[in-house]
Amino acid sequence: MLDGLLRALATIEKAVSSIAAFFMFAIMIIVFSDVVMRYVFNRPFSWAYDLISLYRLADIFAIPSEADLQSLATMEAMAVGLPVVAANAYALPELVHHEENGFLFSPGNSDEMAQYLDILLRDFQIRKSMGVRSLEIVAEHDSTIILDQWESLYQRLITEFADVRKRKRGLPSARKLAGFARNAATPSHKIQASDLALDKGNITEE
Repeated sequence: MLDGLLRALATIEKAVSSIAAFFMFAIMIIVFSDVVMRYVFNRPFSWAYDLISLYRLADIFAIPSEADLQSLATMEAMAVGLPVVAANAYALPELVHHEENGFLFSPGNSDEMAQYLDILLRDFQIRKSMGVRSLEIVAEHDSTIILDQWESLYQRLITEFADVRKRKRGLPSARKLAGFARNAATPSHKIQASDLALDKGNITEE
C-alpha cells in the first residue's frame, strides 16, 4: 500500500513536496499503524488517541490502498475537511467524488496519483473548496442517517418477502379452484342427440 504512495511522492517536484511529503508520509504511517492495531489487535495505536489533531496538520489525505471497503480513515480525514486522493476501487468512490472533494486515480497508477497530489499541493483554493465538499459528503454517512436507511431497506425487504410467501401459499388453492371451474365447464359425458330422442317402443299409452 505504501509503495504506491512513495512512488507518487518521488515524482512530485521537490520544491513543492519537500515538506509536504514528510507530513503526508508521517500521517500515512500513523494511520496505517492505527488500522493494523484496530483490526488485528483490537485496540487503537498509542498515537491514535489524538488522531484528529494529526489530521488537522495535513493539507491532503492520500490513500493508495486498492482494497478498502468502508474506509474509516478516509471518513475521519473528510470529517476534518481534507480533500482526498484515492484509488478508484471498491467503495472508495462512494466517499471520494472525482473532482468534487478530491480525485480518483486508476488503481496502481502512481503517476496519476502524483499528478493529482501536485494539483492539490499547488492550489490552495482547490484544496479549500474540496475540503468543504468533503465535510458535506461525509455528513451523509452519519451513523443516524445510515441506520435509518438500513432500517428502511430491511422493512421493505420484509414486506416484499411476506407478499411473495402469501402469493405462494395462495397458489395451490387458486390452482384447485381453476381446475374445478374447468371441470364444471366441461362435462365428462357428451350428450348425444340420440340420448334426447324418445324411444317410441318404450312409450305406452295410458
